[in-house]
Amino acid sequence: MTITNKVSLKSVMSGNTPIADVVDAPTIGAATAGTESATVAYTAATTGGTATSFTAISTPGSVTGTGASPITVSGLTGGTAYTFKVYGTNASGVWSGVQSAASNSVTPAVATSFESIASASGTGASTITFSSIPATYKSLQVRMWLQTNATTGTAFLRANGISSSVYSYHLLNGNGATVTVSGLATQTSAILFNIQDNATSSGNVYIVDIQDYASTTNYKTIRSFGGIDLNGSGNVSIKSALYQQTTAISSLTFDASNTGGGFGGTATIALYGIKG
Repeated sequence: MTITNKVSLKSVMSGNTPIADVVDAPTIGAATAGTESATVAYTAATTGGTATSFTAISTPGSVTGTGASPITVSGLTGGTAYTFKVYGTNASGVWSGVQSAASNSVTPAVATSFESIASASGTGASTITFSSIPATYKSLQVRMWLQTNATTGTAFLRANGISSSVYSYHLLNGNGATVTVSGLATQTSAILFNIQDNATSSGNVYIVDIQDYASTTNYKTIRSFGGIDLNGSGNVSIKSALYQQTTAISSLTFDASNTGGGFGGTATIALYGIKG
C-alpha cells in the first residue's frame, strides 16, 4: 500500500507553531503615475488567509511599496514605463508566491529642482505679498526685477508680516570705484533692496535664497545677490540676513511704500520652491 502525504500551505508548521494561512493573490486595480512615483490600487482576495500587509512591486526595477490601497511606490525613474503586481503577506511574514496580474503601464514624470509657486507685477502697488507658501520644499528662491514709479527708494523684505526687530543683516555694495560695508544686529526688515525710478534705471535685478524656511526649530538664513544698472553706471550688492524666529515662513512681503510711488508697472517678483 502506498500512502501519499499531502502537505497544504495552509497547514505548514514552524516547530510546534502553525503558520497562519497564506494570502491569496489580490485583484489588481489601476496604476497612476506621479513624479518619480506611482500609486497602485488593488482589492484583497476574499479567500485564503488574512493579510497583514500588501506589497506592490514594479517591472522593471523591482521597486516596492507597502500599504493599503492605493500603495505608493516611490523612487522610480522619471520617463520610464512601469507595470506593477501586488501580493499579500500574512502575520507570519509568509506569502503564497502568487502575485496579482500586472497593472496598466504608467510613466512617472521627471522631477524638477525648481517649481514655480507664484509671481506678481508692480502696477503701482506699495507692497507685494506671497501668502500660504507650502512647506513642501527645502528652500525658497525669489527672482526680482524691481523699478519704482517715482523716485529712488528702497524695498524691504519681511516674513510672516512681522515688522518688529527680529531681523539682522550684512551688506556689501560696490560700484567699481568704492565699496560700502554695513550691518545691523536688529531691524524691522530682513534685506534692503535699492531700486531706481523708471526714468533713470534700466534694471534692478536681485536673486534671493531663503534656507530652511519650513523649519520650526531654526532661524532662517536669507541671502541676496543683485545690482542696479543706471544706464551705464550702477552697483553690485551682496547681502545676507537672519530671520530670528523658529516659526516656519508661510508668507513673504516686499514693501516699497517709502519710494513715493510703489513698485513700477514693469516690476516683477517671482517665487520658486527648491526641492533639494
